Amino acid sequence: MGNPDLFLKHDLLTIDNTRISDDFFRLINVPYSGYYVSERLKEAMEAEGFTGMAFQKMHMIDNKIKIIGASS
Repeated sequence: MGNPDLFLKHDLLTIDNTRISDDFFRLINVPYSGYYVSERLKEAMEAEGFTGMAFQKMHMIDNKIKIIGASS
């Protein structure tokens, strides 16, 4: 299982929207853990009247997230 004392530390997470084909993904084990949806899925959920969730732009969640590409 590897050495539990070793871990990857990052200063900035860069997400390139041109390389993501999924409408839904999850980040875990980071301060900004959570579920992330595409703008297309967000709009579809709102159009269907889904309730009980709030949406935020990714770059507004944490200053360690940088978004590049379309729909940033």
